[in-house]
Amino acid sequence: MATVTLTRVTKSATLIVERSWWTEAYLEDQLFLRLVGTKQTISHNDNNKNVTISIYKYYHRALAIKKWIPIAKPPPEFVVNMSDLTPKMLVELKSLDDSYTIVKLAVGRIFENIDFEQYHLSIASKLKVRVEK
Repeated sequence: MATVTLTRVTKSATLIVERSWWTEAYLEDQLFLRLVGTKQTISHNDNNKNVTISIYKYYHRALAIKKWIPIAKPPPEFVVNMSDLTPKMLVELKSLDDSYTIVKLAVGRIFENIDFEQYHLSIASKLKVRVEK
């Protein structure tokens, strides 16, 4: 993370603005940590009992589509919800020319955690990621 201090001097006052930019590697790390920590509550009605469980949302998504990515034409997209990201992350992503690559790398790390070998042999080259509201 880099911090830049801008000083603007006018006749009446001196304005000091401090702005910090995240490096691409730092943004990728923060995205990954945010995604793997995001939980979702699922309700299920089992024998007239309402059961509620909490799951890790993006690991669940990865497990659901990992077997289809290598064989489906076109491969399924891994969807990342903007609502799960912080405002700072969204600002940093918008400031990049190629934010898709950063998001794809962060998502790829989820697949690496599930099955390192399968990710590198058959998923990485076909992984498609979409960020949506």
